[in-house]
Amino acid sequence: MNQSLKHYLCFSEIRSLNSNLEKAVQIYILSQEEKRGLSYRFLSDYFQVPKSTLHDAVKSYRRFQRAGKSGRPLLLSKNEEILLCRFVRHKANIGECLTKEETLEHANDLIHKWIQTNENPQRKRQLISSKMWVNGFALRNEFVIKKVTNLEQSRAYVTLKELKSFWDKLEDLFQKNSYLPEFIFNCDETVVGSHLPSLLITPRKTLVKSYLSTEITNDLCFTHGPKGWITKEIFHNWVRDIFIPLINERRNDQNIPVLLVLDGHSSRLDLDSLESLSKANIQVAVIPAHSSHITQPLDRTTFSVFKNHLRKSTLETKLEKNLETILDCLQNSLTIKTIKSGFSRAGIYPLDFEKIEEIADSNIIEQTHSKPVRKKRKTIKISGKIITSEKFLKKLSDKVEKH
Repeated sequence: MNQSLKHYLCFSEIRSLNSNLEKAVQIYILSQEEKRGLSYRFLSDYFQVPKSTLHDAVKSYRRFQRAGKSGRPLLLSKNEEILLCRFVRHKANIGECLTKEETLEHANDLIHKWIQTNENPQRKRQLISSKMWVNGFALRNEFVIKKVTNLEQSRAYVTLKELKSFWDKLEDLFQKNSYLPEFIFNCDETVVGSHLPSLLITPRKTLVKSYLSTEITNDLCFTHGPKGWITKEIFHNWVRDIFIPLINERRNDQNIPVLLVLDGHSSRLDLDSLESLSKANIQVAVIPAHSSHITQPLDRTTFSVFKNHLRKSTLETKLEKNLETILDCLQNSLTIKTIKSGFSRAGIYPLDFEKIEEIADSNIIEQTHSKPVRKKRKTIKISGKIITSEKFLKKLSDKVEKH
C-alpha cells in the first residue's frame, strides 16, 4: 500500500466516515495540503469511485470551504451542514427524498440542539425561516430537493363508492374462477414479488457483471429504462419472457386461473401484453387511482418492511456493490408471513371489503371539494377495471386501430 495513503487511513476522523467517496475526498484534500500528491486516478482506483465523481465532490467541498471565509456567515456551522448533507443523501439513497420543508425543519433542529447545549453562547443564533436557504444548501452540495406534493390531497380523490365498485368486480372474478391463494399476484412498477424473480429497472445500459454473484443473477431480472422507470416495452417483455413462463411452470401444464393485481400506470396499456395474459387465463385487475395506500398488498406491508431493512444497511457509492445489500433486504421482506399479511390487510385474499371500510375511516379524507378539472386525456381510463376482459380488450383494440 502507498505509504502516504497508509498514513491518512490511520486518522480516526477518516475511519469514522461512512462512504468511500467521503474518505477519498478527505484524503485528497489532506494530501494536497501536505504536498504528498495523491492523484484522483490513484484514489479513484483504490476506493472504487468514478474519477469524475471524485473530482466533482472535491470541487464542491472546496467551494463549501470558501463559502464561510467571506461574505455573509453560514447559518449552519460547517460540521452541522456536513451532518445535514449526509442525512439528506441517506434519505435519498433509501428512496425517501426530503422536501424543502422537511430539510428546513432538520436544519432548525440542529440549531435548536446547539442552543440547548450552549447556555451562554458568545453569539446569538436565529432559526432559518427562508426556503431560499434550502436552495443554496442544495446547490452547495450538488443534490436536488424534491418539490412538495400534497399526497393527502390526492388521496382525497378516491371515494368509498369507487373502492366498492372495484371490490364488486373482484367478487365476480372470484366467483367465476375460484382463485387459489398461490395464484394471486401483486406487482408494482419496479418490484415483482411473491417468490418470483424481482425485476430491477436501471437507467444504466450496462452493469459490471464481475460484481454480481450467482445468487443475484438468479434472483433478479435486469432491464434498462431511460429514466429507470417502467415503460410499455419493459412491461411487455416482463409479461412475455418472465411472468407467463413462470406461471405456466408453476401450473404444471394445467390451466389454473391466475389473478394479477397492479396499479394504473400507463405502461399497462399494451394490447399485445393484455391479449397474451388473457389467452394464458390470467386476469389483470387495476386498483382504483390514488388508493394504493389502501388496496395494494405490496404497499400495505412489504415495501414498509423492505425500507426498514434498507435503513439499517450501509449503501455504497456504486450500484453493483449495492445489489447484494438490496437483494438481501428484499428477500428478508418477501417472506410468506409478510406477503399473506399484505393481501389480507388489503382485503383481497381473503376477499373482504369490510377491511377496506375500516381502513377508509382513517385513510380517506372527507371530500369537501370537487375533483380538479383536468384536460380530457386521449388514453383509455383503466382505474378500477379488469383490463383483460373482452369488453376492455375490444375497446383498446379499436383505439389502436384508429391510430
